[in-house]
Amino acid sequence: MNSGESTDMSQCTTFSNTVVIITGGVTLALALMVVTGWHTHNILLIQVSPAFAPMQYNTAMGFLLCGAGLLAIAFDRRRLVMACGVLVVVIGLL
Repeated sequence: MNSGESTDMSQCTTFSNTVVIITGGVTLALALMVVTGWHTHNILLIQVSPAFAPMQYNTAMGFLLCGAGLLAIAFDRRRLVMACGVLVVVIGLL
């Protein structure tokens, strides 16, 4: 393996990590907005449009855990990844 292949693989890993951080952050931010909307009774944060169904609280908690899990993957926090995954499954079974 030459240094050119190593550089390409490093760039691919960096790009993938960046994508995971961005998607995890956006998912976490969305979930936090909806949870805040439920606690403050703000319909605009819970329901984007009157034509759409509002996001339920447990769904927002699932999104929050998925976003946190994605960020944990990006920062190589394996125990946190497993905890988030187990909690998402528990919420899904409720």
